Amino acid sequence: MKKYKVICAIIVFLIAVALRLWNLNEMGRTWEEGALTEKGYNLIELIKKGDFSNRYWVDSYDHPPLINYFYGIASYFDFIRFSPSAIPEYLGKKGAPIFTYDLNHTRLISVFVSSLAVMLVFLFGWKYISPFVGLTAALVLSSIPYFVGLSQRVTYESFTMFFFTASVYSFVYFLKKQSIKALILTGLMLGMSVEVKQPNVLLVPLFLSIYYFWNKYSSKITNKKKVMLKIIYIFAVAFVTYFILWPMPWFYLKEFTGSTYNLWLSGKVGPTPEVFFGRMMGSPIVYFYFLFLIMTPFLLLILFFIGLKSNYKNKYLMYVLIVWFITPFLLSFQNTRQGGVKYIIQAYAPFSLLVGIGFNFLLEKFTQSIKIKLFSLLILFFYLVIVLARITPYYFDYFNILVGGAKNVYNKKLFLMDGSGEGLRETSLYLEKIAPKGSVVGYNLNPPHTFKPVNGLNFLKFELDKSYDYVVVNYYSIIRNGFDSNVLQKDYYLVYTVKADSAGLAFVYKHK
Repeated sequence: MKKYKVICAIIVFLIAVALRLWNLNEMGRTWEEGALTEKGYNLIELIKKGDFSNRYWVDSYDHPPLINYFYGIASYFDFIRFSPSAIPEYLGKKGAPIFTYDLNHTRLISVFVSSLAVMLVFLFGWKYISPFVGLTAALVLSSIPYFVGLSQRVTYESFTMFFFTASVYSFVYFLKKQSIKALILTGLMLGMSVEVKQPNVLLVPLFLSIYYFWNKYSSKITNKKKVMLKIIYIFAVAFVTYFILWPMPWFYLKEFTGSTYNLWLSGKVGPTPEVFFGRMMGSPIVYFYFLFLIMTPFLLLILFFIGLKSNYKNKYLMYVLIVWFITPFLLSFQNTRQGGVKYIIQAYAPFSLLVGIGFNFLLEKFTQSIKIKLFSLLILFFYLVIVLARITPYYFDYFNILVGGAKNVYNKKLFLMDGSGEGLRETSLYLEKIAPKGSVVGYNLNPPHTFKPVNGLNFLKFELDKSYDYVVVNYYSIIRNGFDSNVLQKDYYLVYTVKADSAGLAFVYKHK
């Protein structure tokens, strides 16, 4: 059995990698990638110099730097040159680092880490539920559109998915074994998870909830005080891990706590403006719940609810999965509600396991044959591949049939799309192909920095009273910034549209 487990784990990992590699760069550069890559490069430069007192360690951050250490090392392979237009004082070099547009090597880190997260879900399901559920959950997680998209980018979320999942896995294992090794491993995973992103501190109440259900449904007579003491030791190991990986903020504690409070806890800024069911408004408290429902493949939602209603015999484990799933949604009570399901991406790990339970429960109503179950799993996976194929490579813009798909969302302007700047690589390649050298291209883009430069073309910010050979506009600028593309119809005509499942993301106009 162990041999089959290893083989299946390798297959799951390779499938996850393949789904991310085959069109790795087609989406184009997205919002945070350049900043994360540059920050990683800069931090590695400071480490090489032994400069750990530089204010850049504190001033440059919105999240802790753990992911930047990994991305920073890879960024050296994407580095091209220094820009003379910006000279960062903290580096004392020739200028700011410039990287290849596609960030091939840096993105491979995200692909690898996210695929490891998929394998962790497989191992958790195999060990604590059943081999079939573990395999199902892994294939489901590997194919969820939004997670695939994040896994191809230089993002926080690939690492969040891995370390959050690893933390829960190791804590469940700790409660079973209660060994020193399990305690230290759980503390390390918890510390590194919070080191990826501050909201992962939600693992603390999650651990306490899991302990409560373990104590109620799973534990035998034991010394409860001793177990609680060990859990406190886990938190202590996590704190030490966090401090060792990033000690600098503790020497600027006022700035550090102030920045963290303003980013996540302060109500001064108010809810993030979002288009929600056709209205521009402060994102409501139900934002993440609705976006999860409409950005997840519909069949998976059905299997998820079947899993919840399946009366799975292990109540302890069922409650673990439920509280694990619910915990990320607690971010609904702070104001940074935006980005679709990006901020709650870690909920997809227990979601996939519950989908696996639901799928297995449904199949066992009709058959016990493992061959038939595996064949049914292939059909489910084929359905998910079709979902990916329809929206590829713009996975962030997937919407399910509950809102009529991406095309209906686009036509009726129900929700934000193209929010990360995806699709602008495709417009650049089109202009590179058809625009004569020296052409003047006006752009009205949000964000403009994700646009791929084209040698020989002159790019200028669009102004209504000026004339251009071509004009490039993206949907996000129209729906979020209120740019009226109708003003172009007098002097320009549409020649190219970047589409995600029939929804327009970016548009190229040519002068009449």
